[in-house]
Amino acid sequence: MFGGVLALSAVAGWVISGGSDDEVSRMADDSEITLPNGGMFDGLDGQPLPDYPLVGLDGSETLLSELGNKGVPLLVNLWAESCRACRDEMPEFELAHQELAGKLEVVGVNVEDSSSQAKEYADEVGVTYPILIDPEGTMLAEFEIAALPATLIVGADGVIQHLHLGQLTADRIRTMVPDELGE
Repeated sequence: MFGGVLALSAVAGWVISGGSDDEVSRMADDSEITLPNGGMFDGLDGQPLPDYPLVGLDGSETLLSELGNKGVPLLVNLWAESCRACRDEMPEFELAHQELAGKLEVVGVNVEDSSSQAKEYADEVGVTYPILIDPEGTMLAEFEIAALPATLIVGADGVIQHLHLGQLTADRIRTMVPDELGE
């Protein structure tokens, strides 16, 4: 597997040791945890986006790997309606999507809900970036992600640069583009 357990173990070790550059982040259960290195983990660094099947809200099928390598960085935000931190950050992703149009692609991947539930919530929030469904829960299992929200930061070449665990703000997303993706 992709080292998600190793990354979570690294989080625990870093928090206990009092590492620097910590970020307090809210997780799905509304708890706050301190994440080292601004919540960034490198266990997936350098991996191309895999061929996981995803379904659009319109029923169309695509592969995760087809989302990247379009000449601009990509954020793949994994979320679920039951995750309060996920719900809170969706307007932030929408703001970044609007402000950074043409410089950054944003895609939301719902990992828990039905297409109708995901569409209803995305419409309620006013999300205009693409929302896809992971019907088999493949991404969480394969990336060994144990908590939401989680965001894959993908370079313009379709290669995963980092995995960010915890809630993001539009300000943090704006800084991630130049700092993490070399833009």
